Amino acid sequence: MSILDNLPSLIPRAQAPVENDDEPYNDKRFIVVLSRDLCEEDKQIFRQHGKVVEWKPAYLNVGFDSLEFDYLFLDVRSKEARLTLNRQDLSKFNLVSYCFWVQKNTDEFLLQLKPVQITSIPQHAINRKDFEQMLLNPKIHAPSIAKSVFLRVASLCGSS
Repeated sequence: MSILDNLPSLIPRAQAPVENDDEPYNDKRFIVVLSRDLCEEDKQIFRQHGKVVEWKPAYLNVGFDSLEFDYLFLDVRSKEARLTLNRQDLSKFNLVSYCFWVQKNTDEFLLQLKPVQITSIPQHAINRKDFEQMLLNPKIHAPSIAKSVFLRVASLCGSS
């Protein structure tokens, strides 16, 4: 114990604000566009942070606004799902695509929708806000000299 611990504080100690664990990252709900299967463990992670609805053909003529969800799973391998998605005002939602790494930035539906593209579900979020922030902010990848050299050579060969 230090002598300083016994001195009265001139500056009152501020209490850190307590964050609500259920507070969303922003006011928009999430549409998770699936181009690959989502395992049950990953679905459970979403359920821990909010209400999950899995789109089915019975919702074909139902607007996303009228569905009660925090996270809507929509499998775009289904033609009906793509038609429904095409009729919605997507600006009201956070759009995230769960896809294979080979589809990132190349598949046509991703280029059309312009969602945040993820290949894995965040596993270690401390609360809902943290989880949603991880969904919306793509991972920062480590620099790779080999990849940079390869892409540079490929671009030079392609421009000749």
